[in-house]
Amino acid sequence: MKSLFSISRSCEINCRTRGDQHTTAEGQTEEAFAIITVPALPALQHIHERMPLVLDRSHWPLWWHPHARRPHLDPCFQPADFSWESFSVSPQVNSTRYNTPEAVLPWDGTAPD
Repeated sequence: MKSLFSISRSCEINCRTRGDQHTTAEGQTEEAFAIITVPALPALQHIHERMPLVLDRSHWPLWWHPHARRPHLDPCFQPADFSWESFSVSPQVNSTRYNTPEAVLPWDGTAPD
């Protein structure tokens, strides 16, 4: 079985996504977005070789600028300057039967109840 991990920044994080709205053939408005991945930072490479792009706060104005194009955004693809923490969590985190905060606490590897 693959190991499951909780990964977080060592400080407060403010998550934002930017989506585009479109109307389906049935007339429903939907919002779509993409998760951009980059090579994982050294502290996270033991989990996976890639990770979601996390923008440093100083890059937010550039990223959200309405006229920014890919060449302008190159600085945004540098790893954000903060440390990460990770630890194994119980396999119960994959089950809706265990929708409790304890499911994401550090796990010592013993079989769940």
